[in-house]
Amino acid sequence: MKGTLHAGLELSQKLAASAQAQTCVAQSWLTRVLSRPLADEDACTAVQFGATFQKSGGDMRALVLDAASSPATLYDRMGN
Repeated sequence: MKGTLHAGLELSQKLAASAQAQTCVAQSWLTRVLSRPLADEDACTAVQFGATFQKSGGDMRALVLDAASSPATLYDRMGN
């Protein structure tokens, strides 16, 4: 992010609008859902999570629904 910030609210607004920040949040969420660090084989799922989160405009509900319905997270939760 470029530019000068004058208050915490302004920082929050810039982060919420930042595609880079949204991708970071989505990857962090995926790490927590999987209960492990992301591995190379998680790359496609991480990209999907980031894209869905960005498309939703940063809607956390969309991210939670994506995590709950993702075959990758279901497969991992079953211990397979």
